[in-house]
Amino acid sequence: MTLNEENYYLIAYDEEYHGIRHYRVDKMSSVTVTAERRTGEELFRDFDIAVYANKNFGMYNGEEERVLLRCRNHLAGVMIDRFGEDVTFFNLTEDSFELYIKAAISPMFLSWIANFGDAVTVVSPDTVRDRLVSHLKKVLALYE
Repeated sequence: MTLNEENYYLIAYDEEYHGIRHYRVDKMSSVTVTAERRTGEELFRDFDIAVYANKNFGMYNGEEERVLLRCRNHLAGVMIDRFGEDVTFFNLTEDSFELYIKAAISPMFLSWIANFGDAVTVVSPDTVRDRLVSHLKKVLALYE
C-alpha cells in the first residue's frame, strides 16, 4: 500500500492483466480475505514503491517509456523532487539542461508536462511528442 496525492492505493499483481495494477482503497467495496494463493510475487522481489509512484503520474497506468526532456534551468529542483537525486542532467547550457526519465505515458503525465508551458520540451521519443501534441490539440479544441 502507498499514499499518493492524499489517496491510499493497493499495489498488486492482476492475473487478468498480467501485470502490476493499483487500486484506490477508498473506492473498494465488499473486500474479503480469501485463502487463495498469491500470484505475481516475483514482480515484487525488487519492487521500489517510490520509483513506481514517480513513474505513474496521479497513479494512472500507461506504457512505460524512456523520455528525453529539455528543461529550463529553474526546473532542476522540480525534476529532482519528482524523479529522484539519481537523475543526470546533461547538455547543460546557460538556460537549459536535458535529462532522461522513465514515465508511464498517460493523460496525467502529458498534463504534467503541459503545466510547464514552454519551460519543458519532450525531445524524444517521437511517439510521446505526438501524444502530447494530440492531447494539447484536444484540450485547445474545447475552447475554440
